[in-house]
Amino acid sequence: MAARHNLKTINALRDRFEAQVAEVESNPDLTQAAKAGRARELAEGFQRAYLAEKVELTEAMEQHRRNLTRKAYPADTIGNDVQRELLEEMRGQRIEREIHAQAEGGGFDPVEALKDARYRGDTARQAVIERVGKRYLPQDSAYHKEFARLVEEARRERMTPAQLSALEELQAFEHQQGEMSQALGLTDRLVQDRLRGVFAMPTPEDRRGLAAATGGQLGQGR
Repeated sequence: MAARHNLKTINALRDRFEAQVAEVESNPDLTQAAKAGRARELAEGFQRAYLAEKVELTEAMEQHRRNLTRKAYPADTIGNDVQRELLEEMRGQRIEREIHAQAEGGGFDPVEALKDARYRGDTARQAVIERVGKRYLPQDSAYHKEFARLVEEARRERMTPAQLSALEELQAFEHQQGEMSQALGLTDRLVQDRLRGVFAMPTPEDRRGLAAATGGQLGQGR
């Protein structure tokens, strides 16, 4: 998968950068200021490459997740029976108005209404409740979790074998994505700490500027 390739590339970039900086720091022919200047040049090039790879990795993971989501939950296709679909749409609008009126009167429980629609096989009402029911849920988080569970359960029941297979693939990837995001986060913290250290090293230009600011007295014991 492209995302794994990007993560390997990021780690390889970091390893190469560390090796290059170590080589510079161990060079006996360079002054400390010269080492700092060369290390900063390496850091600037590494930072650009690292950020580009990180963006590509994040975008690759998100694109793959969207592709799997579309396979598991494909958009509804428009059928050939236009008249039947119009009638179903009109009925859906009527059901939605009924639900709103019940909710205004305090007599609509999305969880119980969804269970009842599924039990009676009223697929039109079930579809509307799945779509708008969340608006009428109380603040209780347990209610929200139960409603989400019922909606997901109903979706699974309607899925084809191919969609169920895609859903399993999606769930496996989301777990993998979480692990990769954690790994990238750890790498990012290490990289940022290392870069801060390199950029904090005084270069020849920094030393000249400091010398000018102190009247040429830098390094004279004052």
